Amino acid sequence: MTGGLASGKSTVCLLFEKKGAYRVSADAIIHQLLSSKTSARLQVINLLGPDILEGDIISRSRIASSVFSSPEKLKKLESILHPAALAVIEQEYQKAIDQKAPLFIAEVPLLLESGFEKNFDAVITVEASLEERRKRYKKDDFDSRISHQLSDEERARKADYIIENKGDMPFLEAQINPIFSILTRG
Repeated sequence: MTGGLASGKSTVCLLFEKKGAYRVSADAIIHQLLSSKTSARLQVINLLGPDILEGDIISRSRIASSVFSSPEKLKKLESILHPAALAVIEQEYQKAIDQKAPLFIAEVPLLLESGFEKNFDAVITVEASLEERRKRYKKDDFDSRISHQLSDEERARKADYIIENKGDMPFLEAQINPIFSILTRG
């Protein structure tokens, strides 16, 4: 599952989870990697310096400030975090198999940008208008963040399924139900 910033990926994933899918979030995994005593955490601190720390906690906003103004730092950060997150996603996938979950959904905002789509059977993208996404995000760095993402058009071209988040929950569920049925057939 992917989509642009504030497109509604998490909401759509929760609806899939409600239908029985095993759901993981790359953002939550990265948060855990940065919060725990992991190799990835140490590498990020070494890369970006102690200024990203607030006490002993890595500040995600300080990371963003540091890397979004430096494409080189952003690439290096992604080369640390993306493989580490993918390894955890693969572990979670094994858990989903063990639990006989009917579907495994991994919410990966930068799935296509990182090239990790090849690790999944299907790509679902969630789309919402730029105006709606900007309104939902509520932070000043929206434009800076989306400049590092594929356009909606590029994501749509690479996706197997597109969910349009431009209505209410029944509208979303009506799009999810057929996709869930197709992906759990066999």
